Amino acid sequence: MTTHRTVLPALALLLVPALAACGDDPAPEAGSGWPAAEGTVEARGLVWAAGPTIHLGDGTTLDAGDPVRAFVVGEGGAYVVPDTRSDDETWPELVRVDGQGRQGLGVHAEPDSLSLSPDRRYLAFLDHGGERDAYDTPLAEAVVVDLRTGREVHRSAEGMGDPATDDLADLYEDAPPAVLGVSADHAYFLTPGEVVAVELASGEAEVVSDANSGYDDQPWYAALSSEPELTSPGGAWTIRQPPRGAPQLVPAAGGAPVTTRLTAADLGVDPLEPQPRDLGWRLDSWLDDATAAGIATVSASLDGAQTFPLVTCTVPDGACRVVPGTEDGAILPESRAGGAVVPTPLP
Repeated sequence: MTTHRTVLPALALLLVPALAACGDDPAPEAGSGWPAAEGTVEARGLVWAAGPTIHLGDGTTLDAGDPVRAFVVGEGGAYVVPDTRSDDETWPELVRVDGQGRQGLGVHAEPDSLSLSPDRRYLAFLDHGGERDAYDTPLAEAVVVDLRTGREVHRSAEGMGDPATDDLADLYEDAPPAVLGVSADHAYFLTPGEVVAVELASGEAEVVSDANSGYDDQPWYAALSSEPELTSPGGAWTIRQPPRGAPQLVPAAGGAPVTTRLTAADLGVDPLEPQPRDLGWRLDSWLDDATAAGIATVSASLDGAQTFPLVTCTVPDGACRVVPGTEDGAILPESRAGGAVVPTPLP
């Protein structure tokens, strides 16, 4: 399985629009504006990708054309960094996908930088499609796009180095730029020397911290790093993750916790062939009032190989099951919040 950081992805609170343009339309020039969002794509529920297929929470799928390396689902559809597996295309073109097709967007996003505002209207990322230094390394640019209107509200390489004088690969290896997260009104970018907050509505930027002095104790960072909700939507159950052993589902009304159960047979894995395997799982979110979700780790004890299928566990029986199609792992939407699945419940 391919995962990102701590396999994160948060999913949205509302329905979002999808791209109405066909896949053969020409890509816009970088910075010139994107097509405005039209239509709807369901962004709630459990969202994941395998190969070129993105699975949405309502059971429908999107075809990205190429295998998915990273993606988010925002207004206008799914925004996808393809996995081209080409040394000549380190940063492939970002594409927008919906049920009608796909469209290139004229930018080359850092895959793990894709980050959405809570309402999924604004997309922040690092673009590597512009000026290059003497060693052919592209300058990183901080970008914020209003997906609803297609307007690029912010683009800046301030603080990202000078292609005329810097070895950018060396600079970024020592102090990699990043998107720290997006709140309801600001996107936070880490440059090699500073943290910059960009106001989403206006695109105005200001330095809020020195990168070298640390920012972990800043209130805005604490808000971005909030833990996923472990209580079911109706408040009847809470996830308890012991240091060791199986996750438990604890009833709010009192009574004995339900210990969840998952076996190799539940995952379609023979525990004895080709070698014994270790199995563990973590739950970190709820699909609905009766169904918790998370990720299992299946480890081959002899060669150390691991797979990470998605699982769901139900109350009150505690039975867990693999999400069909994720037996060999899945790509989850990018999320600055961390956590494993963090879906938004369907009504």
